Amino acid sequence: MKTDPKTYILHLTVEEFIDVLKDNLPQTQSAPQSDPDLDQPQDGPTFTGRIIYGVNGIERFFNISHKTASQWKKTWLQPAIKQEGRKIMMDAEYALKLYGQKHANA
Repeated sequence: MKTDPKTYILHLTVEEFIDVLKDNLPQTQSAPQSDPDLDQPQDGPTFTGRIIYGVNGIERFFNISHKTASQWKKTWLQPAIKQEGRKIMMDAEYALKLYGQKHANA
């Protein structure tokens, strides 16, 4: 359906508006439906659950000293941490998983 280009959007019906969008916007390609990588749970920080902020947050979360929190942040806890400038974020669930692995081997 071809609409007059001088028609105001508020005068279009929903159907006419969708037709205008389909005619003027490029079609996006969707991801394949049966991608095996999408079905697998990811191993690593997701930052979708509980997030701990800063070295002080790490101290309170694990009930450790500032020095120990700084050392852990730089060593085995590094995969669970995302740092942007001075902002430090830690995925709590993944950090607990790493903590369990570290102390299971010790």
